[in-house]
Amino acid sequence: MKIQSWIALILLATAGFSQYYVYDSITSIDYLVKSTLGFSSTEFGLLYSFYSVANVFFLALLIAGFLVDYWGYQLSGLLFVSLCLIGTIITAIGATSSLLPAALNHWISNSFFSDYSAQLKIMLFGRMIFGVGSEALMIVIMKALTTWFGKKHVAFAFAVALVLYRFGTFSALNMQVKIVQDHSLEGAFWFAAVVMLVGWMAYNVFLFFDRYYKPKMDDDYQEEGQFKLGSVSNFPISFWYITLICITFYGAITSFEIFDPDILKHKFNMTPQQSGFLASMLMVATMIFMPIMGFIIDKSGKRATFLVFGSAIAVVSMATFMYLPVPAISIFVIGFAYSLIATALWATVPIIIENKSQGTAFGIMSYIQNMGLMLFPWLSGYIADLYTKTVKNVKILNYHPLLIFFIITLLGSLIFSILLKLNDKKSVDEGALSMEEFKD
Repeated sequence: MKIQSWIALILLATAGFSQYYVYDSITSIDYLVKSTLGFSSTEFGLLYSFYSVANVFFLALLIAGFLVDYWGYQLSGLLFVSLCLIGTIITAIGATSSLLPAALNHWISNSFFSDYSAQLKIMLFGRMIFGVGSEALMIVIMKALTTWFGKKHVAFAFAVALVLYRFGTFSALNMQVKIVQDHSLEGAFWFAAVVMLVGWMAYNVFLFFDRYYKPKMDDDYQEEGQFKLGSVSNFPISFWYITLICITFYGAITSFEIFDPDILKHKFNMTPQQSGFLASMLMVATMIFMPIMGFIIDKSGKRATFLVFGSAIAVVSMATFMYLPVPAISIFVIGFAYSLIATALWATVPIIIENKSQGTAFGIMSYIQNMGLMLFPWLSGYIADLYTKTVKNVKILNYHPLLIFFIITLLGSLIFSILLKLNDKKSVDEGALSMEEFKD
């Protein structure tokens, strides 16, 4: 791999780092946002819900995937990273009461959704704009990395990018509170905007690199005609298996991450600090193993095999989490399984989908993944409430039904992984090219 490819990876991953930082920039300062701006817990939750509103209900992700293929990732990427920056700035303006003239504040407060403050409405609008650009930017980055690294090296490139994204989340969780303490709540929102500006600048530098240094694609990766929306009907069955793995695996693991600290507190009588630290072991494991697994997958080419392996490990680890006296082991192994799935899953798409349709394919996967990320946490919360009892004014969670739900969902991921593996073997038997033949 040439030095230019590594520079392109760093620039693209910087844009992704900024996006992840902004998304989680309000997570660790939730109590400060609520107390300073007068938001209820429900209103604060809307700041996350509105991130996905346009993507799910207005089909923005599907449209974004189509635009990536139709316009190319260069122009579409500039649009999406600009939407990220604009949305972040609008959110910061909403959080800064001094920037809102009294007349405008009065009009926004009383013209629509009068139960919500003007500041909340502006911030919700900003988060929605940011959400449209943010998820679409991930599609752009995946397609761009596929072009720069090719089918044989893209798993490692994806893995390195994912580690930097996770570091964006880690940075936001640790830095935002300090910024509020040293400066102000408004300062934290504007700092997030500066971080996003850095990401916007990094992407624009990447456009320069892409124009003058983009590598020539391999013969098996050349464009073949223009993209047509109807080509979606010709996507192979293996793509839909991958999409089903995506929604089941991510739905289970994301919900587990949300409820893991609470389960640890109830099962092991941990303090919030102890449970939070143990829960973070999942993120630590992904940051350690993703580059390693990306390198191994590129060398071996065994993408479908690793998807089966990762799903099986996740099922076993989730089951042992219920009984092991040291939960950190199970959590760390689940993080390892997450590394396997995340690295192999997205790197499989360029193998089975033509270059001209990859943006749309990533868009479909991301759209369905977002539906799962909305549905599964809600369903998990419903199950948790259903099996929570109040004894002497103390709420006690029976965590077993919730963990069984996660296990069943992961079993779905394992079943679809096995079907994908069998379908790939059938393709080989029929003389077609296997997705596992692409290796370094």
